[in-house]
Amino acid sequence: MDILIEGNPVDILQENYAKVLERLKSKQGKIKAVFLVSENQKWNWQSVYDDMLESSDFEPLVLITNVWLKRKNDIKLSETTLQENFDFFKKRNMRVEYAYDAKTDTYLPLSDFGADIIFYQQPWNIHPTQSLLETSKYALSCYAPYGIPVCDIGSEYDIGFYRQVWTYFEINQQMYDFLEKKDKNLVKNHVVCGHPKLDTYFEKAQDSENYIIYAPHHSFFPAHLNLATFRWNGEYILQYAKEHPELKFVFKPHPWLKATILKRHIMTEQEVENYYKEWQKVGIYCDNADYFDLFKKSKLLITDCASFLVEYFPSKHPVIQPRTRISPKFLPMVKTITDTYYQPHNLKDLKKLFKLILEENKDTLKEKREKTIEEMNFLGEKTSTRILKYLREQLH
Repeated sequence: MDILIEGNPVDILQENYAKVLERLKSKQGKIKAVFLVSENQKWNWQSVYDDMLESSDFEPLVLITNVWLKRKNDIKLSETTLQENFDFFKKRNMRVEYAYDAKTDTYLPLSDFGADIIFYQQPWNIHPTQSLLETSKYALSCYAPYGIPVCDIGSEYDIGFYRQVWTYFEINQQMYDFLEKKDKNLVKNHVVCGHPKLDTYFEKAQDSENYIIYAPHHSFFPAHLNLATFRWNGEYILQYAKEHPELKFVFKPHPWLKATILKRHIMTEQEVENYYKEWQKVGIYCDNADYFDLFKKSKLLITDCASFLVEYFPSKHPVIQPRTRISPKFLPMVKTITDTYYQPHNLKDLKKLFKLILEENKDTLKEKREKTIEEMNFLGEKTSTRILKYLREQLH
């Protein structure tokens, strides 16, 4: 759900940000940067956190909050618990605290933690206490989409939160120009820095495991994206994995897939539980944000997940992108990328591609894909480097 602010929210927030910025310019000591997280699967600030930790002018801290449901009958699509989120970061020896008291169902003000800059993990389900209208009174706010925008749909790049945040980090100049052409107001707070998730490709994986990753999306028709193809390929891909034990499969479903399958009555609760359990017997089951190492150690991605279409691209490996009959128009940048992917529209097409790529070890789009990767220059400079440089320029 979008965050609604009465009056002219952009003007109100910009006035608040201006006052905060003036205060921070004269602050003595380190700038306290907090990262607000409610679902670790969508964590995308690792490189920024790491660079801040090593810096002399920033002090990073991860804050675990709860998904806020505005109405009691709202369905919580993520199954991640507060403890799981906390442990995700603690196991990585990161500085992490709770910004939510489960015993009293209280969302703590982020000012309690001395926040100067807040990096939001997602624009949805944010309690008013931790919303932009409140936090803008004492902190600047930054955002980069947890899922890189893929489709030419307003909800992908034009919601209130995106206009209201202090700074929105844009993935590249092509995307910035596309939005500016639509409406100059869309990019007033946008700064081209790249995407922090892609910084992982600056670090090479130690060894290739030749993983085959199956990552199904949850947006079944009718939906605003209409990308999900699980109905016609979910059972087949699991069966293929069972029949080919020599291949190393990874099941990486969207965090909302299970709940959406039940909500749409595609499977019963017992059937979907059995399906997930079968994958755990066959291969690796990944249900958190630690999937980029798998990407780098893989040899093929099978996905209809929106952001993965871009996130996997720098790996240089082939992608099978199952398509629906009714899918939205892709953004120009994404269309350029997906033109280098294999796109089956039915089971017959998918079976042919499995034979071609997995059994005959052929990749007929390899040359086209590598040329496009070079032309798009995703790996010029680390996004985290650009972000910290931008913040320092603003604060001095």
